[in-house]
Amino acid sequence: MKSNAPLWIVSLNTGGTPEPPGPSFNAATGGIESIVDNYKDTGQRWKVHVFEKDTSPAVLDVTANEMPFHVLVVAGGMGVGYFAGKVTNGGEVIEQNVNLFVGEADVTVGAGGYNANPGVDGVGQPSVFAGLTAVTNQTSASVPSSITGVEVQYGGNGNTSGIRGRGSVGQGGTATGGQPGIVVIAYPIGVEEVQARGGVEGEITRLHHQLPEIPEELLQEG
Repeated sequence: MKSNAPLWIVSLNTGGTPEPPGPSFNAATGGIESIVDNYKDTGQRWKVHVFEKDTSPAVLDVTANEMPFHVLVVAGGMGVGYFAGKVTNGGEVIEQNVNLFVGEADVTVGAGGYNANPGVDGVGQPSVFAGLTAVTNQTSASVPSSITGVEVQYGGNGNTSGIRGRGSVGQGGTATGGQPGIVVIAYPIGVEEVQARGGVEGEITRLHHQLPEIPEELLQEG
């Protein structure tokens, strides 16, 4: 009689008791790496890779791909030449699961736009990863994501709370640059005994959701 029971690869411990195989997870290196315990109250441990405009090398090296990777791609926001009150849009925000091959996957993080001419928009640059391309001038409202384990706003125009990928607001006599984009990759790497660890959640090692200072070369006196 045919059985519908699942087949296990059995290994015997010293007591001779059958043990099912453990779960298999993804593995990769690259970018700003963080381990998050009890990821979004799931009891799981996740690994997070953050790539910003200045992250080098911009490569995710995948060594195991047992399941899809969760990916966020945000383009650079629009800038504006000195023109008081003009508001520009932010970069596109794409978030989805993707399958990655074992090996190196290139990451492109778009710069924020800039233009020194009065009232002229500065075009932000696209961000690209794993076949996903986020383009500029797409978001007037910020988009929430909790891919890092905590909710952060991305994209949006200069009057929103969007962070990476946010557009700019024109200032009289000063050209302002849009915020650069960002690429984030996350995936589970195990299940934690949360109570045994005191229930303390892991922290992202870099608070990438804080606004960076705009470099001096992006500020031009009118």
